[in-house]
Amino acid sequence: MSKYTESQRKFREENLKLWEEKLLEIFNNRIPKHCEWSEITQIDSILKIIGKQSLNHMLYPDSGGLDVVGCNISVTKRDILEILTDGSAPNICKPKQLIFDCIDGEPEWSYFRLELNKLEPSGVYSSENEFVEELYEDNGHYEPYSDYPPNDYWRHILRILGGTLLIVPKTCYYNHIPNTYLGTHNKYGYMNFREMMEKLKMSEGYAEFLKEMQ
Repeated sequence: MSKYTESQRKFREENLKLWEEKLLEIFNNRIPKHCEWSEITQIDSILKIIGKQSLNHMLYPDSGGLDVVGCNISVTKRDILEILTDGSAPNICKPKQLIFDCIDGEPEWSYFRLELNKLEPSGVYSSENEFVEELYEDNGHYEPYSDYPPNDYWRHILRILGGTLLIVPKTCYYNHIPNTYLGTHNKYGYMNFREMMEKLKMSEGYAEFLKEMQ
């Protein structure tokens, strides 16, 4: 007996269909094997498109993940991107390049890697997290995050200090593997990561997953 319900199967089918439609929109109806962007305006536009309709899941460099729901270029620093998620805080980061890969032309095996330039730690914590800082911010001034902001003018933010963010279709096989929530993608360069994904696509685990979804 399958562990997946009929509603889960339908959601997966619809999710992958809509994800493919967004890719066709981005690439003008021809999804490539590989593509790269380094201009922040282009990266912003693409993340806005894939952030629609809750189709994706973004995995952090160290652990965890959230859905991308939007994106803005910072008003004060034009090389800084604010990625909006279904969490409460914008993700502040400095993009280096956005890389797209699609394996065997299958939308389920397509993904975006957002490689980041380094941000300097804020200095508010004595022990710095290597990849993510959770803070309150007001006009470039920072305070440690807590349940109570200093006042109503401070906003809750996540500063992504470096590494790589991975954005995948929400219902893809990769997003069903618990260990991928531990920043697996950040341990590989994009070529080695693609090779790993190609092997994963041919794995017994994926074949079994497809049987369960039938």
